Amino acid sequence: MRILKPAEVIDEVNTWAGIHTNGLIEQILSHGPLHDQYLMEYDDFQVLRLPYVEDQRQFSMYFYLPYDKDGLPALVERIGSEPGFLDKHIPNHQTGVCGLTEMVDSPTIVLDPSKH
Repeated sequence: MRILKPAEVIDEVNTWAGIHTNGLIEQILSHGPLHDQYLMEYDDFQVLRLPYVEDQRQFSMYFYLPYDKDGLPALVERIGSEPGFLDKHIPNHQTGVCGLTEMVDSPTIVLDPSKH
């Protein structure tokens, strides 16, 4: 288990994105305040949409975040088994992300590679 500071998490996410997109997306998260984010909250999860613009083309990355610590498998099951689930759970309204900002600004984030 590794304990990471928020800046380390941001760097790790951006490095991952650069590698897995062959350099097309070099930055998903910035070290400054979050902006242009869209967040929709549901009973047991929330969806964060981060827009990305490249050469006048617009893309978005979606993060499905269960509230329950062990809720990801059940959420993945719902996504895969309920027709139209993704289309019904897309944030369309820009908002400030207080909860996410608090999470990103927290002193440490624990990443357990054995869970991935």
